Amino acid sequence: MKGAIFVFIIAVLLFSFMAGCFEPPTPPKPPKPNVTENLTENQTVENVTKEIVVGPCRGLTRADVDACLLNKSLCSYIEDASLKDSCYFTATNCSGIVNDEMRHNCQISVGFSMCANDPDQSLCKALASNDLFYCGTNSECLLKFAFKTNSSKACDAITSGSMDKSACNSILLMDPYRCYVYEQYDASRKECIKTFARITGTNGNICNQISDQIYREDCQSSVAYSSGNYSECLPITSYKTRKDCLIDVAGKLKDPSLCEYSGTFASAAKDIAYCKVRVAQINLMPSICQDINESGYIWGCFADSIVDNETLRSECDKITDPLYRDWQNQCYQRARTG
Repeated sequence: MKGAIFVFIIAVLLFSFMAGCFEPPTPPKPPKPNVTENLTENQTVENVTKEIVVGPCRGLTRADVDACLLNKSLCSYIEDASLKDSCYFTATNCSGIVNDEMRHNCQISVGFSMCANDPDQSLCKALASNDLFYCGTNSECLLKFAFKTNSSKACDAITSGSMDKSACNSILLMDPYRCYVYEQYDASRKECIKTFARITGTNGNICNQISDQIYREDCQSSVAYSSGNYSECLPITSYKTRKDCLIDVAGKLKDPSLCEYSGTFASAAKDIAYCKVRVAQINLMPSICQDINESGYIWGCFADSIVDNETLRSECDKITDPLYRDWQNQCYQRARTG
């Protein structure tokens, strides 16, 4: 009997031990949703929930967002440095560009766009790019470039002659007297001064530093012609220089009324008449001749201002004094239309 009890106890203990080694089955978990069904070819489950949003742009990568921002010209929001510079370049906002070379090219591009309607495109492009290449061998362009940039290289590039080089170097020093130092002959000196005055746009005060009267008055005459300002002639005391100065300016401006300023010397009437003749001849304007009071100048005035196929027919219409009807008829016969 005791043996049976012992066997029963052992059996109970063994059953308890075996029962602890097993767990009851758990119910199955519900399946995960199949998110891959709505993914594009290059997307993954991980990055679907990490969409990047910047302003009106959104994308799965920063590169996608930057491309969108570039397309909308929202340059300041772009993260990629090179793409941001490209955006600013396209928008011609050169100051926002970090890359030095690209910023410089942007500034040139902006400068060139402003040259489209400039009457002197070569100079405009040369200044915009700081490059003499665009002037080529054009001395006028090189002279103006030298004046605006104080570049001696522009003077070195001049091949048109020594006079232009002399004028250019005088411009660099802003000293018109240098024309008399660099040039040996009066004619070239005067042309040098004219070029100096034309390029710099200065007035006769620049001539005051020249102590020699002849050179100073030549300088004043050249400035008067280049600036088209007859008042620059008036301080000149030399009779011939002053007379020639007024004739040159009146001829350039096609204004015979300026000839009246010649009437301050003893031969006033003849000087005024001669000045008007020269204005008529220079500009082929025979109508001026009918206003000359010195009879000895009238015939020559008409004869020299009516030139075959050069004097305009419209100028003939302006000869209205009946005393000169014959000259008007001759003018019509010889003039060109237009």
